[in-house]
Amino acid sequence: PEYSMEKQEVVIEEKADGENEGALQFELRREVGTTNWVAADTHIHTLSLSKHGDALLQERMVTLAGEGIEMAIATEHNLHASYAEAAREVGVEKFFTVVPGNEVTTKRGHFNVFPVSTGAPPADFNVVDWPQLIPAIRRSGGARGGMEQPVVILNHPTDTHAGFTPFAKTNFNRLTGKNLAGKFENDFEAMEVINSGAMRTDWMEPFECWFTLLNRGLKVTGVAASDSHDVSRFIVGQGRTYIRGADTNAGALKVRELTENLREGRAVFGLGLFAQLSISDAPDALDRPSLTTGVVAAGASGPGDLHKGESRFFEVTASVDFPTWMNAEGPTVLTLYENGAAKVRFPFEMRKRAGRPLAFKARFPKLKGDAWYVVVAETPGVTNAYWSVARPYQPSGPEWHPQMIGATNPVYVDGDGNGFYTSPRKTAQVLCESYASPHDLIPALGDYGRGTALQVAEILHEAGIDLAANEFAPAFGRAAPFVKEAVRDYLGSVARGK
Repeated sequence: PEYSMEKQEVVIEEKADGENEGALQFELRREVGTTNWVAADTHIHTLSLSKHGDALLQERMVTLAGEGIEMAIATEHNLHASYAEAAREVGVEKFFTVVPGNEVTTKRGHFNVFPVSTGAPPADFNVVDWPQLIPAIRRSGGARGGMEQPVVILNHPTDTHAGFTPFAKTNFNRLTGKNLAGKFENDFEAMEVINSGAMRTDWMEPFECWFTLLNRGLKVTGVAASDSHDVSRFIVGQGRTYIRGADTNAGALKVRELTENLREGRAVFGLGLFAQLSISDAPDALDRPSLTTGVVAAGASGPGDLHKGESRFFEVTASVDFPTWMNAEGPTVLTLYENGAAKVRFPFEMRKRAGRPLAFKARFPKLKGDAWYVVVAETPGVTNAYWSVARPYQPSGPEWHPQMIGATNPVYVDGDGNGFYTSPRKTAQVLCESYASPHDLIPALGDYGRGTALQVAEILHEAGIDLAANEFAPAFGRAAPFVKEAVRDYLGSVARGK
């Protein structure tokens, strides 16, 4: 997805022996600039080691090199594995750096862990309670001495395996992030928001769960991966994560630095589209956001960073890039999310000059509380055989509309100016303690956004306050429309849970 495509037509004719050979010459150009972003696939399998699919170990090495994956995480089922020796045997070791890992495959969820020491014993996959399982997975990496601490990723969180769905609505309130099951804790560093080998019919479903975790106060990095077991049926690296870091020597990457950057959210991810987001101070506000062309602002706060500007306004610069062969028919839009709620949407056309992304700038006033911002770009998916997205293997509806997607991890904004980030959940707790009565608190929520309003609704409800009572009608009459909607949605989710 970073390069051009060239197509030539040939006619094959019957000729005498020895006259049936010919040559075609193709020249590919880099069309998407990803300098200082390392392309990683954090979820890779082979038939040789995982015993299903069709990609032999040697074939996987060729596909990794061919798809431009620079950091390849070996994640075979319940096995600490590395591809380094196979890459040397095939002669492609200069194209990517192998990171040993494991997909710990249990009856209560699948987790990738890396880097690991291949000599360390894997975690017991028979353990199902997350408070015991996840620390054991982390310990199983065998980190010691100068070795980096491993990253644990929750895989395909809305898929069902062995009758269990991690973020089923019976386990997890998708509006507030409350753990409803009791036997699992969200103690992982990252989560698959896109899995190109196991797409959801509603591809935004994992995004919404991730947004909720962020609002709850968990620092969870969003990633995309392919989960590929195959040579071509599921394309390795189709879902991929770009980690901030030096990419000049793909065969000798600084794994420790990249692992830490991934843990800290210094990453963007996608399925075909390459999105960027930065935030800087703005002296005043624009009347309306505008679509422009250009590059993401240099020197500003990017994914994983906290913007601490002194101005009461901030400027967003976002961009989306893609190869010229990725022509789409249908709605294409880039959306800026503020604490999980869509703040502004920018339609764009899949037309660009190679090497020049589409970008927009917009200025907004800060919320009274802190906030996080994410960009998600979407366009109808490629259906041609050379890069088609596989249909969901666990469909939730009869229709399937493949999408190309590009997203960023959060950029945090210090809205209250105290020098550090406070989540919507923590802000809600402080507000509930600060206001003597919900009658005064409810109208004030208009300055804090939907994410905080949802958390306040849960806190008040669990304190025994009936927000649907007539006594609160005057307070909601003075509240912003999104506050009323958030409370109504939360109360509806609780009623459905019962």
